[in-house]
Amino acid sequence: IRYSAALIEYVSWKLLEEDGSSQQTAELYLVRAIKANIYCAYHIAYHDTFESVVEYAEEVEDAEEGTLEEAIEYCASEQMGTWVGTDGAIDWMRSVLHRIRNGWSMMVDGVEEISVKDLEWSDALAKAEEEFELSRKEDMKNEYFMMRKKKEDGYDNEGEEEEEEEEETPDLLMYAGMFRTAMDMLEDAGEFLSTTEDDTFDDEEEEKMEVEKDESAKATSTSKDVASNDTSSTCSSRASDSEKDDDSSDSSDNED
Repeated sequence: IRYSAALIEYVSWKLLEEDGSSQQTAELYLVRAIKANIYCAYHIAYHDTFESVVEYAEEVEDAEEGTLEEAIEYCASEQMGTWVGTDGAIDWMRSVLHRIRNGWSMMVDGVEEISVKDLEWSDALAKAEEEFELSRKEDMKNEYFMMRKKKEDGYDNEGEEEEEEEEETPDLLMYAGMFRTAMDMLEDAGEFLSTTEDDTFDDEEEEKMEVEKDESAKATSTSKDVASNDTSSTCSSRASDSEKDDDSSDSSDNED
């Protein structure tokens, strides 16, 4: 939902140029979405690579917020098609990620909304894998004791037509492996080092400052030219007056 809200703000600012919309507002929505789920940011920005690697994405449903599974579920939905189909949206996402990697941060009311540390994913994913593995072992242990108890109680379901359907939990370890593979491919391709076309999304305030600096420089140059002309005129006038004084002095000497 956060990423969809950011996309809506992008369209309002960049494509529709609606009143009240701005680059800063759109990027505020985006950086908050990135902080909420970094996996989704990479998946959207480099969707071609991830789509070539990630399998069984349709099996993920109702994933918890902030997880890799949530990112996979979102990017397997129609929302991914909306991102891809929106002019410049993917480039915008890449641009923001690139700027953050290069030290850009957003401050709102004195609070840092995002920084390069928020792009870190490997430690969080490793922790999620560890927790998943522990949970799975616990489930297997509980299942073993349940089967043992049933056997001790003489429970026998042989001949029963009804089959119990077990709801399988998506294998996080499998999806984590796919995610790492995609990230390694991007790393090897230099995607996180090179400056790409998406860097055309420079900060509007910086652009305004550059324009103002150019105008100021031109004004200063014009002022200097005017001052130089005034100085030249003054010097010429003084030289002319001096010449007149010399001529007057020469005339007086001749009369004498």
